[in-house]
Amino acid sequence: MPAGGGSCECGLQGEWIPIKEISKLESFDRGLYIQSRWSEFIKLNIKEFLSVLSKAYDLREVTVFINNMCNLKCRHCYIAYTAARPYSEEKWFNILEKILNADVNQLGIVGTEPLLTPDLLIKTLERCNEYRQEKPAFRFGLISNLTTLTEGIAERLGGIRPSFFNISLDGIEAVHDQVRGNGNFSKTFNNLFLLKKYFDLHDKIFLLTTWSTLTCPDYPEFIMRMSEKGFSQYVVSPYIASMTGDPLSLNIAKLLNTIEKVYETIEQRNLKDLTVCLKLDYMSLRAIHALIKEGMVVEDEFVTDDTRRLFYVKNFPHNSKFIYLLYPIPENYWKAVRIGPDGRLSGCSEMFSPDYVNRSIPLEKYVDLKSACLHALNSRIGESFFSEYLRRQKNITCASYENISVDDIIMSEAVNF
Repeated sequence: MPAGGGSCECGLQGEWIPIKEISKLESFDRGLYIQSRWSEFIKLNIKEFLSVLSKAYDLREVTVFINNMCNLKCRHCYIAYTAARPYSEEKWFNILEKILNADVNQLGIVGTEPLLTPDLLIKTLERCNEYRQEKPAFRFGLISNLTTLTEGIAERLGGIRPSFFNISLDGIEAVHDQVRGNGNFSKTFNNLFLLKKYFDLHDKIFLLTTWSTLTCPDYPEFIMRMSEKGFSQYVVSPYIASMTGDPLSLNIAKLLNTIEKVYETIEQRNLKDLTVCLKLDYMSLRAIHALIKEGMVVEDEFVTDDTRRLFYVKNFPHNSKFIYLLYPIPENYWKAVRIGPDGRLSGCSEMFSPDYVNRSIPLEKYVDLKSACLHALNSRIGESFFSEYLRRQKNITCASYENISVDDIIMSEAVNF
């Protein structure tokens, strides 16, 4: 699955704050404290671990699927479960009010392809816009392949002014169409310029790519070409399969090599005002260790912003940067959550399980979002998920790599990554 699926966009919110300069990090933000010291917290037993997460509960981000419809069959798509009966409009807006009443910071609307139900999407965004008048810091936006955007919908979106758009574009035309189907690059590319009529490309539109064995080789050329067209914000998630043998799945060596090639392209082509954000979650923990061991990520230079996320920033001339957004500990239920097309609540990884129904809970049965999240976190669902996470991760802490090389980490990934 692509890593870091919870977060919807990676634009800087506020000023960068160096973690080491926060004198009392735990009181500043307990969730950030846990993420920044993940190698210590994963040594806890499951009951202690869930207790820590429950006490740190601070739900900031919700991602919702407002339909179960998609017009593409992307080769890397991990959604394995389709709701037999998507929720009615009335049920959906009851769920939306629960989300807004939970005082979350950000709402991402996924769909599966939200533009396939345009009226529901517009009504949803209009309600979010109303809420933003009450809470100006609230951010909302959508993730779309953009192939079905029309002039009329683009104009209506322009009147609402969502905070962000994540637009799926997996590379240059030949690569993108190999991933998403012939002719789809041109549809998305052309429709980007409909958005350009109504939105600032620099801070509203993020080009979202899943890094896989297909998309990585030509990615540096892709950002070079798109930057020439005025696009400056890029979000990438590595495709790391949970099962071995997936031909699209990246290994650590390929991931590090792609990062280095992007660095070279930014420097050698003098790309200006460019931001590439790589999202690395708990599925990528072995890669995080390799990046630290290689010196590409420096723990002592971790920073945060108003989102209280954990970042490392590599700066380049001409105001360009490569940002690492790190989630070494899953945020399921205590900091981020997903709501499926039938109103069921889960984490990100559960969405790619055919057993999704048994790994999620119906939100409508709970009085509010917080009670649903805390129940899920401390139920068999949360215990099963986090027990498996701890089992996998306890042997790959930073401390365990003190005396081995990056090559050793890479060699071990066939068994453990």
